[in-house]
Amino acid sequence: MASTASVDASLWWDPFTNLLTELENAPLSSDLPSNLAKKLKDNRAWLVDTVACFKPPNAKSREALNSQKVKVGSHHLNIKAELKEKALNSSSYLVGSLYAFANLCLKDNKLGADSIIQESLHLILLQYYMERQCLLKCTRRILMQALYVGNGSEEGQIIREEALKLISDGLERKLMSVLEDLLSSSHPEQMDVDLFTLWAEETLMEDNLVLDILFLAYYESFCNCDGGRWKKLCSYYQGIISGAYNFGKLAISPDALHSSYHAKVQLLLILIETLDLEILLQMVHDEVPFSKGVSLFTLFDIQQMDAMISSFNASELKEAGPLILAWAVFLCLISSLPGKEENNVLMEIDHVGYVRQAFEAASLNYFLEILQSDILKESDGPVAGYRSVLRTSISAFIASYEINLQIGDSTLNMILDILYKIYRGEESLCVQFWDKGSFIDGPIRCLLCNLEGEFPYRTVELLHFLSSLCEGTWPAECVYNFLDKSVGISSVFEISRDSLVDNISQIVETHLPVHIPGIEGLFIPSKTRGQVLKMIGGNTALVRWEVGGDTVLLRWEYAQSGVLVLLLRLAQELYLDKSEEVFLTLDLLSRMVSFNTAVCFALMEIGSLLRVQETGMTGTLENNVCSPSHVAVIVLKANIFDVTLRTSVCDVGINGSSSGSWLLSGKLAKMLLNDLLDFTMRLVETGLEDDSVLALVVFSLQYVLVSHEFWKYKVKYARWEITLKALEVMKKCILSISHYERLSDVLRDMLLCDSSIHNSLFRIICMTTQSLENLYVSRLFELVEIESLQLAMASVLDILFLMLSKLSKDISSSLPVFHQAVLSCMTKPVPVVAAVISLISYFPSLVCTSSSLNLNVIMLECEYSSSPIPNGAINLIYVMFLQAIQVGAARVLSELLIVADYSQQYRFGNACFGLDDKQITDLRHSVNSILLDQSASNEDLFVAILNVLISAANYQPAFLVAIFATKESKDVQNSNADNVKQAAKEASFDPQGSRKPSLVDALLLYLDRVNDLINSNPRMVLSVLNLMKALWQGAGQYTHILEWLRTSENFWKKMSNYVLFIAGIEDPPIENLNDTEALDLACKYRCQSAILEIMAYEMFLQKKLSHADSLLKHAAQSKDRTEYALAIQKSAVKDIMADWCESSVLGKLIKSHTSCEYNNNKFFHVKVAASLFTVHMMGRLANGDSGTLSVSLLEKIHEIRKKLSSQPAFSELLAQYSQRGYRLEGVKSNCRNNVCCMQEANSTVLLASSKYDALKALITVLTVYWDHSPERKTNGTKIPAEVVSSCIDHICQCFYTTVESLAAVLDASEDILSFLGAQAEFLLHLMRSADESLSLHACVLVLKTLGCGLKVLSDLRPSVTGVNTTMTLLLMLLLSTVEFTCLGTRISGATEMESFKDLGKISNVAIPLLPILCNCITSAEHCTLAITTMDFIIRNFLMPDTWFPVIQNHLQLQHLIRKLQDRNTFVSIPLLLKFFLTLARVRGGAEMLLNSGFFSMLRVLFAETSDGRLFSSINSEGSPSNALDKFDKPHHIWGLGLSVVIAIIQSLGDSPTYSDSVDNMITYFFSEKAYMIFYHLNAPDFPSDDPDKKRPRAQRTQTSLASLQETEHTVMLMCVLAQHCKSWVKAMKDMDSQLREKSIHLLAFFSRGTQRHGEPAGRGAPLLCPPTSKEDFDCCKKASVIKSRNGWFALSPVGCVSKQKFTAVSRALITKDQANENTAPVSQTYFSDAIALQIYRVAFLLLKFLCLQAEGAAKRAEELGFVDLAHFPELPMPEILHGLQDQAIAIVTELCEANRLERIDYQICGIRPVLGRVEDFSKELKLLIRATEGQAFLKASMKSLKHIILSVYPGLLQSEGLL
Repeated sequence: MASTASVDASLWWDPFTNLLTELENAPLSSDLPSNLAKKLKDNRAWLVDTVACFKPPNAKSREALNSQKVKVGSHHLNIKAELKEKALNSSSYLVGSLYAFANLCLKDNKLGADSIIQESLHLILLQYYMERQCLLKCTRRILMQALYVGNGSEEGQIIREEALKLISDGLERKLMSVLEDLLSSSHPEQMDVDLFTLWAEETLMEDNLVLDILFLAYYESFCNCDGGRWKKLCSYYQGIISGAYNFGKLAISPDALHSSYHAKVQLLLILIETLDLEILLQMVHDEVPFSKGVSLFTLFDIQQMDAMISSFNASELKEAGPLILAWAVFLCLISSLPGKEENNVLMEIDHVGYVRQAFEAASLNYFLEILQSDILKESDGPVAGYRSVLRTSISAFIASYEINLQIGDSTLNMILDILYKIYRGEESLCVQFWDKGSFIDGPIRCLLCNLEGEFPYRTVELLHFLSSLCEGTWPAECVYNFLDKSVGISSVFEISRDSLVDNISQIVETHLPVHIPGIEGLFIPSKTRGQVLKMIGGNTALVRWEVGGDTVLLRWEYAQSGVLVLLLRLAQELYLDKSEEVFLTLDLLSRMVSFNTAVCFALMEIGSLLRVQETGMTGTLENNVCSPSHVAVIVLKANIFDVTLRTSVCDVGINGSSSGSWLLSGKLAKMLLNDLLDFTMRLVETGLEDDSVLALVVFSLQYVLVSHEFWKYKVKYARWEITLKALEVMKKCILSISHYERLSDVLRDMLLCDSSIHNSLFRIICMTTQSLENLYVSRLFELVEIESLQLAMASVLDILFLMLSKLSKDISSSLPVFHQAVLSCMTKPVPVVAAVISLISYFPSLVCTSSSLNLNVIMLECEYSSSPIPNGAINLIYVMFLQAIQVGAARVLSELLIVADYSQQYRFGNACFGLDDKQITDLRHSVNSILLDQSASNEDLFVAILNVLISAANYQPAFLVAIFATKESKDVQNSNADNVKQAAKEASFDPQGSRKPSLVDALLLYLDRVNDLINSNPRMVLSVLNLMKALWQGAGQYTHILEWLRTSENFWKKMSNYVLFIAGIEDPPIENLNDTEALDLACKYRCQSAILEIMAYEMFLQKKLSHADSLLKHAAQSKDRTEYALAIQKSAVKDIMADWCESSVLGKLIKSHTSCEYNNNKFFHVKVAASLFTVHMMGRLANGDSGTLSVSLLEKIHEIRKKLSSQPAFSELLAQYSQRGYRLEGVKSNCRNNVCCMQEANSTVLLASSKYDALKALITVLTVYWDHSPERKTNGTKIPAEVVSSCIDHICQCFYTTVESLAAVLDASEDILSFLGAQAEFLLHLMRSADESLSLHACVLVLKTLGCGLKVLSDLRPSVTGVNTTMTLLLMLLLSTVEFTCLGTRISGATEMESFKDLGKISNVAIPLLPILCNCITSAEHCTLAITTMDFIIRNFLMPDTWFPVIQNHLQLQHLIRKLQDRNTFVSIPLLLKFFLTLARVRGGAEMLLNSGFFSMLRVLFAETSDGRLFSSINSEGSPSNALDKFDKPHHIWGLGLSVVIAIIQSLGDSPTYSDSVDNMITYFFSEKAYMIFYHLNAPDFPSDDPDKKRPRAQRTQTSLASLQETEHTVMLMCVLAQHCKSWVKAMKDMDSQLREKSIHLLAFFSRGTQRHGEPAGRGAPLLCPPTSKEDFDCCKKASVIKSRNGWFALSPVGCVSKQKFTAVSRALITKDQANENTAPVSQTYFSDAIALQIYRVAFLLLKFLCLQAEGAAKRAEELGFVDLAHFPELPMPEILHGLQDQAIAIVTELCEANRLERIDYQICGIRPVLGRVEDFSKELKLLIRATEGQAFLKASMKSLKHIILSVYPGLLQSEGLL
């Protein structure tokens, strides 16, 4: 046996399934893609020869199978003996091709050899015919698409040229040959029954396809059919119907019989079409002779054709009748042409005899049978063309034989039935009918006009015909207008001599009113004339009454409207027994309102527009006229449906089931049911809230939906039509709930609580994939029923999704009945969760059905082909239909995972819903398969599946872990919340030693293709990134999944590259983008946002992990390799951020994200367009035209019109319009421009919001990076100064542009303000990151920009949403900027000329900010920030002469002062007092405060706060209470208030004008608030070591830095007030002694702080002063600056950290060279320094106060001439002063020595000579003078010191020679 044999290359063909799929997916409205056009060109030979190219076997091909390999062109086949034998035995004429297919099937990894040999040859043969038929369908598709494009279109010329090329290459001839071969073919020998049946069915199907192609070729005139071809086709038809061919023998199965009948009809219609009746009609219309016409037939051809037709026997072959009738019409039209003398031969033909013969054969019945069959319903061929041929033939028949006037009622009804079937459902034919230029429909239009002339006498026929002619929006409008403009009424009238006016013209006149039958109370007025249409019998005639002129029937706006007459007849309860007329009326109304909403509103307005005149009609007529809702109510009330609601509608859905019992009977009810459901749906859409609407909804859901499945139907699939309609009603109700006010609660309760409705839904949806697939192989279910079931399943899934997403808000842990049912594991027949999870696995590629539906068959793949053979011929639309189930199931599962979080059973993320391992595994495999499918048709399913994973990641971690797991877990289904962690752990995977999960690989696969997908399909990329973001958000639960992602190759590098790649894409102008492009661009920004957020989450996570690791006790232990890899990954993102910061990348990102896409001009144009639309609609409503607007919108427009009409300005405008000839109704807008404007605005909003998200994400990632990188200051990890400066300049420019767009409007959108706030936030973070490198130039620029922004925002309306939030952000940025500016000036020193210039610029920028800040103060939200910022500016950058005039003119001081008593702003009171302090330091400010009643308001504040946060800790006796610990950080309002008072007194000086104010202050503070003064002067008690010496009263041994500051303010007030001697002496009287005593005691306490640094803490801590505020604790972290080891600098560290009470007493004397004990000294801090300094400040003020007292006593002694010892002030003992002196000298000496200044001793106060102290003082003084020699800056201080020494130690300087 030869090793390799070669055969003809034509035995191998590329699959035509792909080519067909590409053709079907190609857009009809544009040219073919270039690659597809090339494929058509390459396959042109196949497309022309069609199935003739499939070669029959020959001896060579048979012999080749004996070789080991067969070469077929460039392909090779391995020969398998068992497959070869089976192929040879199966079919002798397909052996080569069949073997090739069988061999390919063996290569499919899903099929084994045994199964192929034993079971799959039937499928292989099916696939073979599939290829043949796909080839024919490709040719048919080319012609159909060319037909769609047409001749006049500029686009689509490629496909039309291809079609013409096929015709010119002989396609018609080839098809005729193929058709003849098919008709005469006989079945192969030795073929079993099953294969013979398949062969017969597929052969007949090829007949159908060939005939489709021939029909298209003739119908579109791609080629012409002359007499010879027509006779050949006619012979084929004669042979088929007579049985001369084997054709009839092939009809051995239902499908074959159907195809056989289809072929007969196709050939008949081809023969009728090629008679060119349309051309003959035009010739008759244009009166063109036959000789000058364009007919392709000669007289000789017609004679021969007639001879062939005459050979047909219609009495024996009924199929011949329609052709004979068409031939008779053809001959009649020719005989009607001018120049009959030229056609004597044709005139001799008896065409009337042909007609008689055709009618005897019931030809019209045959036409009707064709239309009633499933051929035109299920065919995917040119159905519209076939209907058009039938339309033309009937129109020609009507025109030929004057059907309008002569034919009987039975024939007329038959013709009307045929026309009804032709037009109904075919919008294109309806559009042609109502086009007056269509001469083909002219005869049919005449028939319609004759029917209308007999209206309402022939109501049934007219309604029946009109209902078919309203298919589509414009045809529905035409039908309505046709009825509405009817001008006459016909009725039966008995003619008498008096009534006959003109016998010749048959004009009659009525002398009495004539009642119109069917309309109670409606009469034809007397003296009305009419035309006799026909005599009925005797003197009775049908008369057409023409109403007009003065004999108007009714004087209303729509006079004689046929629509009104119809509604009046429908409203009459007496005629409701006419079920056929009622049904047809409702059917017509339903179709009109379904296709055109404007018709719906026009019908609803008829009742309101009725105007009753005095015409003999009763006044009750108006009440009988009904809108559609009124019609529905009447229908229900009259019991047309035999429907009874046996309960109140108010009880709907309350008890969890159908609350009422509905009864339905009668044929009419079932006839009208679909229309009623449609009608109900339209009413719900209008938003009408009426009891009748609710009744219809309840009927549709609680009766029809619940019970219709149990009814009996003529055909089973008819049930599903009602199911789908009822489900649509339910869907509309769900979507409308949010728009209803009164009905919303009732509908919500019914939908959520009626278990019968839920069970109906569950019976449809609760089915597994296996059960659904089994239906295809069941003989009990037809394919149409299965497809209907699938449509219903998809609809139910949509309903479940809507109910879960829209009706799950505001539900508590007690779930409604519906939610309990969908989450229950007991729902029958299958739990909902199990069903939707199973349906996700319902893949279209796994469903094998008939080839007629173009479904997928067995996957075939060839190992020797360079490219695999694809999945077979798949109809893309059908695949999308099947995917609707998967998409719907995924959407439902996504919502179930969210809703399960509400349930107690599934709390803590444990919703595995009782699923077993197999269900989880199947779901995992399905999800993986969907993620790996990268086809374009998979996008919706891909996104839906990722949304499932995202929902699981956010709400049900255990469920997600189970899906991602690489091994099965038996504990995944545990639903116990206590075991959720264990279940998740067992279901998870360990990255060490286990393979990576396939789902992780699938996700990473998309990341590898991001650069391609981001342009082609960014929505898919966004879904993947959102899932990753969800994983990082729940990082603690998905550790291993994240680890797999991190450790993938270059993961973070790829992520960062994607950000840069997207940022590098240049954004096109918005006005050039369509909706899809705008959506894609928005998705790109959101992709950037997601990646940046992921990076931020990663940095935050790694920082937390690093912190946790640092707390571990054994952190130094060795780490394994995985941990080492983890440590490397920890720094990956931070390294990327560092690279971005150090390079230009970050600058580019910042600049690309901070530009605002908002354009207020566009939004202004949108407002103009909306206003014009509103005005336009107001005008239309004024004329009674409501258009297609909903009820709610109509009400709003009416309300707007009402409000405008009440405005005088609007009335004046209307008057001006009237004077100029304008009308309100004439104000219109260009609709197209308005729509484009709104679309462009929507695109702008979409892009800007996406860009805003990306900007916020960039802010987040940079914030996390900067906040968590403390080492960046030392290692240089920061943004270069030039990049910062450039970015600040750019952001400021963008900010200014955004603000500029807001300047011209009074309001702004929230989106613009949010973006503006984000820009400000970015500036804030950018400036913080710059630290000391921030230039003053940048600060000036930011201040200037912020000033502009604040000014514009402050001018906006306060009601604008978002303006307050944005203002707050801008004020925060302003405050930070002035702080940075102040810091920059201090660092630089501001000594150079440039710095001074910058400071001048800062001052110039800061001055305009003051009025703006003064304006912001009036807002409660901004007052605190504005006050703080203004205080900072005037204290640091401006001189009082500069800022005070501005403040004086713009500040509303009274408003601020009143805030001191506002308890809601208690927190801002310290800030207010600080600002008042700054203001009080200027004399003018002090006067403003005093004149504005500040002191009075301060007294009120002190009175209120004495019961509040601060003073609740002090009682009136000055002792502390236990309430001090209730507040973490009390606001020390006392000290701040005193500071303001002090500043006011100091600024006012000794002015006598304000002496009364000083007196009042002294009286208030030292009388009413004396206990506060004494409290702050209380000295702490030193604890004693001796327990017997403990004092009984409470010891005050603990204080705080704030309390010491309060004491400082208190003593300072004493000093300031004491300087006003007269007022002081007058007010104080005996209290000054107590003050001095308290002061001396406190001073004595301070003088004893003599512990040296290094002494053990256990020896004593005289004062505990631990940190109490955040600022205190921050100071504790700073190192000491003074670093003194003496005095309170040595004591304070011990008290700052210790919390226990010390028992040791500090010693007063300095112990030199004292040895340190074992206890380690406490380290000094910045905080301990602050405590010591504060103590010395208080001590200094106390000495000053005592000096003032002594000075006052001295002056009084001088005045009196003697010393009054009884009233001489108490002075501190020398030991107290010496103690303070020793501390000061020791500290100063130490500091001088430490700073190499030798000794510098400062004497703070003079002390009188004391024995034993002069020598010591002299010694120390000499050292001090020696140390200060050569120090020029100390000369002034030393001179002052010498003056003090002269007073204290007279003669010391002279005796020591120190002068």
